[in-house]
Amino acid sequence: MREIAATRVRYGDWRIHILLRREGRQASKSLVYRLYREEGQVLRAPSAPRRKMAVQRQERFKPTEANQVWSLDFVAD
Repeated sequence: MREIAATRVRYGDWRIHILLRREGRQASKSLVYRLYREEGQVLRAPSAPRRKMAVQRQERFKPTEANQVWSLDFVAD
């Protein structure tokens, strides 16, 4: 298991378990997981995607005269 983890760094305990099974070695998933953790092997989680920059809202238009701004009431329709 150490050799597999050293040569294939991006493989986690699940993939290592599959490779061990293909080689003909019988090991349960929980045993492979426990040994993987005891060896200090930790597959780093992918980093979170970068967030978009917050856009500053523009100030609302303030009407200076009558009938410059209209609104519709969709609930009453």
